[in-house]
Amino acid sequence: MVLRHESGTNYPIPEAWRHLNGLNVYFSSSTNTIPSPPSMPSNSMAETPIEDPTSRPESTKGMSRQDFRRYGKETVDYIANYMETIQKRRVVPSIEPGYLKNLIPTEAPSRGEPWEKVMDDFEKFIMPGVTHWQHPRFHAYFPAGNSYPSILANLLSDALGCVGFSWASCPAFTELELIMLHWFGKMIGLPKEFLPLTEGGKGGGVIQGSASECNFVSLLAARFEVMKELRQRFPFVEEGLLLSKLIAYCSKEAHSSVEKACMIGMVKLRILETDSKFRLRGDTLRNAIQEDRNLGLIPFFVSTTLGTTSCCSFDMLSEIGPVCQENELWLHVDAAYAGSAMICPEFRHLMNGIEYAMSFNTNPNKWMLVNFDCSTMWVKDRFKLTQALVVDPLYLQHSWMDKSIDYRHWGIPLSRRFRSLKLWFVIRSYGVEGLQNYIREHVRLAKRMEMLLRADPVFEIVGEVIMGLVCFRMRGNDERNQQLLTRLNSSGRIHMVPASLNDRFVIRFCVCAENASENDIDTAYNIISQTAQHILQEGATLPIVEDKEAEQLEEMGYDAEAVANRNEMDKAKERALNDIQLSKEEMLAQKRNETLAKRRILSDCRL
Repeated sequence: MVLRHESGTNYPIPEAWRHLNGLNVYFSSSTNTIPSPPSMPSNSMAETPIEDPTSRPESTKGMSRQDFRRYGKETVDYIANYMETIQKRRVVPSIEPGYLKNLIPTEAPSRGEPWEKVMDDFEKFIMPGVTHWQHPRFHAYFPAGNSYPSILANLLSDALGCVGFSWASCPAFTELELIMLHWFGKMIGLPKEFLPLTEGGKGGGVIQGSASECNFVSLLAARFEVMKELRQRFPFVEEGLLLSKLIAYCSKEAHSSVEKACMIGMVKLRILETDSKFRLRGDTLRNAIQEDRNLGLIPFFVSTTLGTTSCCSFDMLSEIGPVCQENELWLHVDAAYAGSAMICPEFRHLMNGIEYAMSFNTNPNKWMLVNFDCSTMWVKDRFKLTQALVVDPLYLQHSWMDKSIDYRHWGIPLSRRFRSLKLWFVIRSYGVEGLQNYIREHVRLAKRMEMLLRADPVFEIVGEVIMGLVCFRMRGNDERNQQLLTRLNSSGRIHMVPASLNDRFVIRFCVCAENASENDIDTAYNIISQTAQHILQEGATLPIVEDKEAEQLEEMGYDAEAVANRNEMDKAKERALNDIQLSKEEMLAQKRNETLAKRRILSDCRL
């Protein structure tokens, strides 16, 4: 079959075009005729022949289609092998800052390099510096969502290359996000006022890049709303003076992003005390509001947390909500980690009072197997959010603006990734029941770790274990617990991070891996327990060392018993000093002696 140009010239149909027969994008289905190109000025060059796109050389490209198919399959195999064998790697790398600059050239290559060399360098240079968040003994922070459906959705999103700032820029992008926020909002039990597809409703949802963005955007919306009212009430007062009177509230367990949001938003923040369960209570907030109003300040915003970072505590929304309603304050709920657990009905009582909130966020990229970034946010009144963020240049306007949502008005960035695709893939692949089982299993395993630690007289549990996080510490002083965590992390066998609760150093153990098992929990407990026993046998007299020094001791065949004998007199001195009240000067002198002892140990080991 050939195509006949209007000039009368025949062209064979390229193989790559044959499936397009019948589409008038390239030629008429009735005449098989290629339309004439636009007329050229009389002084232009002669008509350029139509180029067969399949004949273009691909050697100038970074990768040909054929190579992409081949290397794409190899990369998928690499990912699958990595996930299957990840437990054989150190959880955290054994490197120092700046390690990579000595391995990678300081100049970019002038010509392209073979893919095999790129991947070889990835394995040799990058992987040794990776902290393996999907490792079965990675128990730091909160989970970093990851699953095969999400990885594949990211691949498709990257291939499409859409930048979805408006409905017109990619209709499917905007509409899928809208539907996913409705799906997920119903899954976690949000009131219908928040759901995007509620008939006649004013609420809506959006996917932001992080919970930090959600906190900041909600604060901006609240600030805009209160400043609009203040400008009407005090038209002759400078806006800067009004702004200086605004004050927001959160608990001392709230995420640091709340403080950063207030810094950028140029408003005061008052950090409130919590109760014995690390929860913000209604009376505490009410008293703070009254005190600040007496000082001439204007309370306007409260950020509460469901599942705090330090210990996964839950602020009392049922008490805080009415206080916010009485005082006309914007109530935001940050449930970055724990919000995903609300897909399980047995946890929804922790959301009692959510009906008072103006905005709510949670991160499927933490605890719902969706890869970063994907932070879902809902508002009860979408106009109050968008009015604070609308900037509408002509080049972004389109003819469907009155009938569609443009998500560029819902956040800080203009450019947006196709994040809803991976949320859709994950929910459809696992189903609600599969995701519920995943959450419940993590909670069960956390309870198992709690049971093991409670049964061990060496440890104590700090705070309640409600979700997948266990906070614990060795009985004794903070120095002992710092030493325990340093040794555990420097071993490369396990990774955890600390927190401070009531000015006490605690260790956070979070169940993170998708397929975490009882064996993983038991192994982690055994590592923790054995390390704690070694510290107790040494009398906890060795100074706290940096990770690098701890690794040097291990590599040199560090003998805890020999060191204990060598420092017997120092231990006796420390025990005596612990029985009396040490002055500041004595404490400083003791620290200096411990540092010298550490150096002697390292020196002896080197010899």
